[in-house]
Amino acid sequence: MPKSRSTPPTTAPPPFDPEEFARSSESSLEAASDFKLTAQLPTAPPLNKRARLSVPPSDVAWFDLSPEAMLLCDSLDGTRTLLELLECPGPEPRPTLATVAELHEARLLAFDD
Repeated sequence: MPKSRSTPPTTAPPPFDPEEFARSSESSLEAASDFKLTAQLPTAPPLNKRARLSVPPSDVAWFDLSPEAMLLCDSLDGTRTLLELLECPGPEPRPTLATVAELHEARLLAFDD
């Protein structure tokens, strides 16, 4: 019976850096995880209805909001629309659509007709 020799494998290394490939694949997966179906996206808040907070003002501190969003919360008393708040001259910084979106996504906005 012939003896079998132990020979090293003849597999060639890949033509790319495996660690770099793993890093780029991981970042692609992370980017894809932010994907949302259109049905899962929230509807835009109405800019032409009077806006107020959906929670008592004392509860706003429990939410992780930006300073700009906290400032906008002080103006949400149900007397003005979001459009009026966005356009009104006043102390800087003026609210932006990103600030409105932050409050909307936190479900802090309620609207009156």
